[in-house]
Amino acid sequence: MMEFINCYVINEKIYGDYIKNVLFGQLRRITLISAGIGLMLAFIELIFKGIPMLSGLLMLISATTLLMTEFIGKVTLKNMRKYHGGEMPETRITFDDDIRTEEGTHTNAIEYAKITHIHNLKNTYVLQCGKALFVIVAKGKFTVGDEAEFCSFLKDKCPEAKFIE
Repeated sequence: MMEFINCYVINEKIYGDYIKNVLFGQLRRITLISAGIGLMLAFIELIFKGIPMLSGLLMLISATTLLMTEFIGKVTLKNMRKYHGGEMPETRITFDDDIRTEEGTHTNAIEYAKITHIHNLKNTYVLQCGKALFVIVAKGKFTVGDEAEFCSFLKDKCPEAKFIE
C-alpha cells in the first residue's frame, strides 16, 4: 500500500488559505457580490442626483465583513500559538489505511470514507469531513510520497468526495 506523510508548521500562509477559501469562503463570495451591488447602486444614485446612503451602508458592511474574516484568522492563529506555549508544533499527517494527524500532543484518525470535499487551494489541500472537521495538507511538504501522486491517491480513496479547484 502506498503511504504519504505531510509535515509542516502551520503559519499565516497555510492557515490563510483555509480561512479565506474554505471556512469563510462562501461568506466572502456573498460579501463581494454585495459590495458590487452597493457600487452599482452608488452609481445609479449619483446619476439621479441622490445621496448614496443605501449603497454606502452596503459597501461599509461588506468591507467590515471582509476585514473581520482576516482578523478572525489572525486571532485564531495567535490563540493556537498561545495554546501550544508560544510555539506552533509540527503537524504530521500520515495517509495509509486511514488519515492520522498529529499536532503536539493531539492525535486524530479519520477514515477516507468520511471525506466529503477536497479543496485544492494555492498553498494547501483541505480535506473536509462534514461541516466541522477539516484536515489541512500543506503543498510542497511531503516527506514521504510524491505530491503529484497524492491527488490520484485521494481520488481513489475518496471516490464520493467532491473535488473543488
